[in-house]
This record gives sequence, structure tokens and C-alpha cells, in this order.
Amino acid sequence: MPEILTQHHFRTFPAYSLLSLRDADSDALDDPGALVGAAVANIVAVRGCHLYVSTVHSGLPVAADLVLWDSAPPPPPRTGEDQGLLRPGDLESHTGLLVLSSPTGEWTEFTLTTGPGVYTTAIEHRGRTAAARRRDSPGEDSPSTAERYTIHLWRTADLPPDDDW
Repeated sequence: MPEILTQHHFRTFPAYSLLSLRDADSDALDDPGALVGAAVANIVAVRGCHLYVSTVHSGLPVAADLVLWDSAPPPPPRTGEDQGLLRPGDLESHTGLLVLSSPTGEWTEFTLTTGPGVYTTAIEHRGRTAAARRRDSPGEDSPSTAERYTIHLWRTADLPPDDDW
């Protein structure tokens, strides 16, 4: 049975409607626009040491939970229509330390207790439809307007040898 090793909660107003998760020592992407564009089209995109989540609303708080598992977690229970689960691919961490942030906004660090390696990701999202309604009709109050993302990670491989690191 998979077990949670550690978890961390983060709440922010996502600048540019983006959340970013990256290895702490990763260099800037040569072409971040391509990865951001893929996230906007698919909600989430990952390449190498970078993962982007495209949020619906930048003017409302967004909650993001990072959850590190010892192995692949069970699928989350379906509790409503306004949710989904995406499996964008693998995230590399050369340091075992990840930074979750929003461009030009707040950030937090997350230590991978399982160390550097390749981590498979699954992103659970809730509240996107309600956030879109709130964005499109700002005078309307809705009891459920906050977007929530849970980024599930579990170590699946060692990093390939690389002379650059």
C-alpha cells in the first residue's frame, strides 16, 4: 500500500495564472514559452527539471499541495464534476530540493526526502470551472471559487549520468 512520505501546502495568487515547480538549481529554460504554451493548452506540462500548471484565475487565491509518495499513489476519489487528474510525465531533480512558485510571486521550497532522481507526476485539480465562472462574472458570488491543485510525486528512477552536473 503506497504511503505519503511528506507533504506541503502552498497558497498564492498566481501571477500570470501560472504555478511553477522546478529543481532548485535548474537553469532557466531556453524556450519557456513552448512549455508555458503546452501548460495553457493542457493545464499542466513538464520537461526536464520544470513543471508548469496553468491556473484559471490570477485574482483569486490558488491552493497547491505537494505530496511525496513512496510509490505510485492510488487514484483520488471522484467527489464532483469540477475535478480531474492529469499525468504529464516525469520531473527531474538533481538536488532533491524543489521550488514551487508563481512568476514574480511567492515561493516555497520542498525537500524530496527520497533524494535526487526522476519523479513521476500526477496532478489533481479541482475548482477550475467555478474559478472560470468567477472570472467571467466578477459580481457573482460563488461559495467554491478557489482552485486547488495537488501535485503527487514519487521517485521512479536514478538520474542518467550527465557531465554537466
